[in-house]
Order: sequence, then C-alpha cells, then structure tokens
Amino acid sequence: MLQVCNTGLKTESVALKPGYVLQLRPKGTDDQLRDLFVLVLEAGESGDILVVPFGPLTRAAFASELLTDFKDEALRVLCLWNAQWLPQPVVTRSWHIANASEQLLENVVALRTSLTTQKPVPAHLQALIGPTGECVGEQRFVYLVREEEIWTPYLS
Repeated sequence: MLQVCNTGLKTESVALKPGYVLQLRPKGTDDQLRDLFVLVLEAGESGDILVVPFGPLTRAAFASELLTDFKDEALRVLCLWNAQWLPQPVVTRSWHIANASEQLLENVVALRTSLTTQKPVPAHLQALIGPTGECVGEQRFVYLVREEEIWTPYLS
C-alpha cells in the first residue's frame, strides 16, 4: 500500500489509488519550479507509478491533451503525451488534493487507447482535445520541450 499526505494540513497518510490528483513536492532549480499536479493512472510491477501531468495551459494544445472537468485552471488540461513512470518515493512525497471523476478516468482510458492503437479519437472526446495534425509551430515546439523537461528533477 502506497501512502501520500492527506488533503489539507494534516499529515495523515491515505492509500494511493488510480484517479488521485496529487501535487508533487517541488524539485529542481528556481527556473524549473512550478506547482506540478499529476493524475495517478497505475502502479507498475516494479513499484513505479504512472502519472499524467496537468499542463500549464487552460486549453488543450494537441490531440494528446484532454480538457478535464475540474474548475481550477491548474487542473484544466491533462497532457497524456507527457505521461511518465515515476519512482515510488517521488510520488509518495506528494499531497493528495482531489479525485478524478469516473467520467474523466473513462475519457483518459479512451484517449490513451486511441493514441496507442492509432485509431480515431471517439466522437465524444473530439471537443475535449486539442487540434489534430502533425504541424508543430515554433511556439508549440518550445512548449513541448519545456513540458518534457518537468520530469528531469524527479528522475535524477
């Protein structure tokens, strides 16, 4: 059973479950620091935890990004393209701040399936994802590189 700090100021532990939204403990240099929120997807056999980060934008920029049902701007967009397996100690030093709805978890599974099988995105998700197409403008490319780098402090 994995444990994380409970919501609020209490330091009680709660069992880590898929669908939990966590705020990771900040790591890195000042220019890398930002509040990093992730959605827990699954625990691997090795003990690592698969998480999907919430992006810094309030609209999905790519077809592999998904609008959520959270009202908070920091939790508006999930970046499935940037999912990452993190070591258990990194994830367990975090704060449980929310739970994903069943609908959001179903949407994540449907979009992941579509992306991994290269099948069309289900019609009900079309309005929740970013633009499709392979053209990546310079600003979008910079965004991709910057977002990939969020994991560096957590994996070193």
